[in-house]
Amino acid sequence: MFLSWATYEGFQLTVQSTIESTKFLLGEGMDYVLTERFCQDPVEEFFGKQGQVGRRSDNPEINQFGYNSNAIRIERSISHQSRNTRGRRDRKRSWAHVTDEKLPCWKKPKT
Repeated sequence: MFLSWATYEGFQLTVQSTIESTKFLLGEGMDYVLTERFCQDPVEEFFGKQGQVGRRSDNPEINQFGYNSNAIRIERSISHQSRNTRGRRDRKRSWAHVTDEKLPCWKKPKT
């Protein structure tokens, strides 16, 4: 049993791209390249957003793609950031101070 043709081509493209990227980075003066840090998730997220903005247009023209790209960029710049993404302000209750002490038992309320 063998991989599907599309999977095989995708695997070849990934390997060749990794080799070429590594050669380029080493040629530009990098001492080493950590290929485990290569991640395509941001690229997939961007093109997923392009599909959402473009609705049913599978093959947008260049001007439509540019318009969608600007819309995505503006949406990111004005989006609301929730408070809990920047860390706790109360450092006493943060996870930095984890101990092995037992927690006090709850007293059952008298009914």
